[in-house]
Amino acid sequence: MWTDLLPTLLLLQSIAVQAQLPPMPKSGLFTQIVCDSITQTHLNQIVLFDKDRKNLGTVAESCSLISTCKLEGFSNITVGPYTVMHPRAFFGTCLYKNAQMEITATDGFNTVRQQLFATCELSPFQCQSGPDKPSVGELHEVKISEFPTDLKPTSIVLREYNKDGCPADQNFSDTISNTGGCSLITTPGITNVVVVPKPDMPSTCVLTLFADTNCFSSSNPQLGPITPGSNPGSCIGPLRNQNGDVFEPKAAMLKC
Repeated sequence: MWTDLLPTLLLLQSIAVQAQLPPMPKSGLFTQIVCDSITQTHLNQIVLFDKDRKNLGTVAESCSLISTCKLEGFSNITVGPYTVMHPRAFFGTCLYKNAQMEITATDGFNTVRQQLFATCELSPFQCQSGPDKPSVGELHEVKISEFPTDLKPTSIVLREYNKDGCPADQNFSDTISNTGGCSLITTPGITNVVVVPKPDMPSTCVLTLFADTNCFSSSNPQLGPITPGSNPGSCIGPLRNQNGDVFEPKAAMLKC
């Protein structure tokens, strides 16, 4: 009797664990006000929003030469259950556009990730250094969005085969989009693939295959740049990772 109930209990436990995961941010805003002073005061704030622009978390600080600024620089930022990672974006200095970012969230059991893009802007800001001494400072804004400002959405069809070669009698497939982030591969145990691109897609697209469902694994094979005119492409396989081992992907990510 208990043996019959075990799959149901495990399913309910899995659903309960997944329900604890917070919603993933779809946008955000980092602001910094810099006013000229002896201590070089900075007012920093980062806010994360969901798809409906609901506030998911805010962190603010007032810092200077005397007190360390925690939200600036290249280090990761913790906003509630979220970790904001921006390896190519320096918060506090406007030198980038559409820099790739990642935000992860965990409930202690599961970890999910969201790829976002950051673009910075710099504008003058009127500071009040005294009753009759207004001065001009700087306002730095990092606008974080789900898609880059100049992104052209596109996708490929990944035909998947768990037999040797790419036989005509087997044709499982998934659509992988450059706006979908980490996409699951629905066919288990595949070792061969055929990439079917769109004829009008850019020639810079690269498809990365991952050994896990969250796209966290390392040593992943990359296919591309994908030629838009190859419709369909040739049979690729057996797939191997960077160590030369036979590779069975569980997820994929398309970047262009």
